[in-house]
Amino acid sequence: MPIAVLFTLSLSTFANTGLNEKITLSENSNTNLVELFKKKEHANEYIKNIEEKLRSTNTEEQEELLVELAQSLLYYLKRHNQRYPSNALNANGLNSENIILNKALNAYKKASGLALNKNQKKYTRELSELTVSLHKKNELIQIFDGLLQYEGDEIGTYLAHIDYADGLTNFKDNAAETQFLSAINMRTPVDGIEANFRYANYLLDTGKQHEALGILEKFTLEERNMYAHVALLRQKTIHILKLDTREVDTEIELLRKNLSNIPFIGEIPKFTSLIKNTPTYTLGLPIAYAFAHNNERDDSRGKYNSRFSISPLLYAFSTDIVNAAEVIYNESRGAKQQGRYAVGWAIRNSATINMNDCDFYPGAEGHPRVSTCRAKTPDGPISLFSETFKRYSCVVHGGTTNVGASHSQMNDAHVSFANLESSGIIWEMLYVMNGWTPDPSGPYFFFAAEYPDKDLSTGNPEGIQEWNRGNYCAKNNFCKIRLGNVGGNNPDPGNICSEKRKFGDDYNTDNFFWGRKGNSFTLDIIVE
Repeated sequence: MPIAVLFTLSLSTFANTGLNEKITLSENSNTNLVELFKKKEHANEYIKNIEEKLRSTNTEEQEELLVELAQSLLYYLKRHNQRYPSNALNANGLNSENIILNKALNAYKKASGLALNKNQKKYTRELSELTVSLHKKNELIQIFDGLLQYEGDEIGTYLAHIDYADGLTNFKDNAAETQFLSAINMRTPVDGIEANFRYANYLLDTGKQHEALGILEKFTLEERNMYAHVALLRQKTIHILKLDTREVDTEIELLRKNLSNIPFIGEIPKFTSLIKNTPTYTLGLPIAYAFAHNNERDDSRGKYNSRFSISPLLYAFSTDIVNAAEVIYNESRGAKQQGRYAVGWAIRNSATINMNDCDFYPGAEGHPRVSTCRAKTPDGPISLFSETFKRYSCVVHGGTTNVGASHSQMNDAHVSFANLESSGIIWEMLYVMNGWTPDPSGPYFFFAAEYPDKDLSTGNPEGIQEWNRGNYCAKNNFCKIRLGNVGGNNPDPGNICSEKRKFGDDYNTDNFFWGRKGNSFTLDIIVE
């Protein structure tokens, strides 16, 4: 369907941004974008090359290039904006930061329009964050009202309601509540945990504490134990309301003790008193950048990977948990709970099971490069689990050994921890890694917790190891079995697949999974 003028893009030169310098990259230039963007002139040339491709490429390739352009512009701004003071206005009253942000916004708008032609609502988080950063409330409303008038793509619609609500929250517009409720009504509490958690925070921020508690009470005790951020927010709300806190404080104290003794997480703080001016979980938080693993402290391949300190709640996760959760967020943020778990289990199975003659994934068990990656990856925070830490790290980063290297198989782009927490995905990955939730694929539920001596390193021999956000045929499918649309919204077409995605139906809006066929091949399950 045709897209309105709303989704137009001007690919003009970078006037008044400092991005008009020319440099030629040699064939031997480092392809690591984190390193490449250290020098402003190299980043400039990289961005110009993307623009040139956009002018000559066909429509099918434009969406990917537009997203790459937007991400590159934002990363350029992150690395080099200190040279352009935000208060330095040009003759038109614009500063260089706003010019670059506008170009990124326009690129995402154009990419969103191309996706909408394929019945996909995409890039809603980026569109919301950028319109907020640019203080463009009218444009936020125009973009999202336009997206939501189209039917189809349940996942995209769900996320659009959330991100629209967050944007309106930043503009202190009460219409945010309507959008939050629209998202909440689409899902059960655990399937729609992001909508519920963000809405509860919104209600607290707007002085509606009783309503916030009502949202949080929808989660059972078992679900609150699974999603500690929900439990902690509930405790905070009960304290604000000055209700009897003995039961909730006992619940949190037990949760703290249970979680503080597991390999991948640090201690959760005690509740002492309410903090004034507590941060909100809306879009005032930092934007996630595509190439932002430029700090060894946030990357499991870095030498400072012993702990990953998190604010505002101050608990700490090891970096392999954080990086694996980032993959799930990037690949399956809008999926239902079982779909999010399925992606986590695909990571776990790749890290622990050798497919032998069937296939190899970069960084996974059995891949030729895996030894190099593990040898160069530092030990994790607990020596007893260091090999497990390295396996997950190499799988998530596609077997690459240096911080900032391009990923090979999964989208490991950096995500702000506030988004990992609000979505619940950081806790879901913790449950998968510790074997507390079963693999939701295959002929039966494989429950690693049944193997207490090795529940961190046991994979499901008949479980998920490959996925794609669409209906597709797996490579080497003679030795693989299609496991279908786990936790998705659209009907599974069975074993019918196509080498080319179907854009005429909704199969391209959910993840589809593949595993190994039965016991046709000997599977090496790692036991430590």
